[in-house]
Amino acid sequence: MEPRIHTGNIQLEEAMTSNPTGVLHVYYEPSLSGITRHVSHIIEGLRDEYRFHVLCSTDDPRIGDFFRDRGVGYTSVPAGRIFTVRGMIKTLFTARGRDWDIVHIHNLQSLFWASAPSLFLPRTRFIFTPQVVEFDSRFLDRGFFAAWRLSSFLVKTIIVLTEHQKEVLIRRKIKGADAIYVIPNSLEPENIAIKSQETSPSPLPPGRWIVTIGRLVPQKNPDLFASIASKVCEEFPDIRFAWIGEGPLEERLRALLRESGMSDRVILTGFRRDARQILRQAEIFLSTALWEGMPYSVLEAMQAGKPVVVSDIDGHRALVEDGRTGYIARSEENYLEDFNRLIRSAELRETMGRASRARFEAEFSFDRFIERMRLLYTSVAI
Repeated sequence: MEPRIHTGNIQLEEAMTSNPTGVLHVYYEPSLSGITRHVSHIIEGLRDEYRFHVLCSTDDPRIGDFFRDRGVGYTSVPAGRIFTVRGMIKTLFTARGRDWDIVHIHNLQSLFWASAPSLFLPRTRFIFTPQVVEFDSRFLDRGFFAAWRLSSFLVKTIIVLTEHQKEVLIRRKIKGADAIYVIPNSLEPENIAIKSQETSPSPLPPGRWIVTIGRLVPQKNPDLFASIASKVCEEFPDIRFAWIGEGPLEERLRALLRESGMSDRVILTGFRRDARQILRQAEIFLSTALWEGMPYSVLEAMQAGKPVVVSDIDGHRALVEDGRTGYIARSEENYLEDFNRLIRSAELRETMGRASRARFEAEFSFDRFIERMRLLYTSVAI
């Protein structure tokens, strides 16, 4: 289905003449990753039309460095996973002090503390991008939605990444259809992204590589990654795996690889700024995530023209055409079968890689993403 946004009865020609003065982005992120990228894409695409400021609940100084290097105003408060009083107060006084027209909140972890100031800022429009609306954990799912229903009046407009996410929010009575916009993620043009990263002639040793990109956290399911890598490496002596990213489960994954005797066949690179260049060396991209919104790592693989093998979750189903641009695996056995087909057939890898690239260009281009964000900001600010 063609992604779209709902513009109600707004006359866009009239709306475009009254652009908002500024947008304050507010979110929680424990370590530099996808939310920061999402916010930076919006800013880079619209910085000639709006002024921006970022307020992040985090203990990672790299996030501040990231925005300051790009000339973007930045404020941080200590990380609070569910609630931070300092973040709530800072959001209120930052929005009031600089007279921001829009406060754009990102991710569920920041919803409650960042939206509370809307009670004291009636002229400021608060909008919200949850990123993820379904979880593998029933406890998390029930808890978030119960609290969200109680506080839904604090945020008037919601941006979701897929039509399925919109259907979930309508079904669970968070908002009506008219208040929910569908704007899929995208990536900055590849030549700009590669130029902005550190580069090296060959980020990985020569060889046949299957690559994963993501933080080493339970959501990404590194235990399944270790099991798949071990079994594929046993079957194919020339195949190697690389996990690009860092996180609290890094030592656990290293221990699993040592136990299986695969430490020399699987590389954990840690955080890398040249992740896209590394991805160019890969034959196949792998994701074992338990839940996702719309993952940038899969978009990067598609942009790079790589076939993908991913878990059966909403964020992947919105991107991958099963059997055409890659495979959606519903079990570990499915993963092994899919890798067996792709590893043995260069023709299949090339065909799927071309289809993956074509799908990215047709449906997830940066220009399309920015145009949708521009129309949304314009429509909610007038």
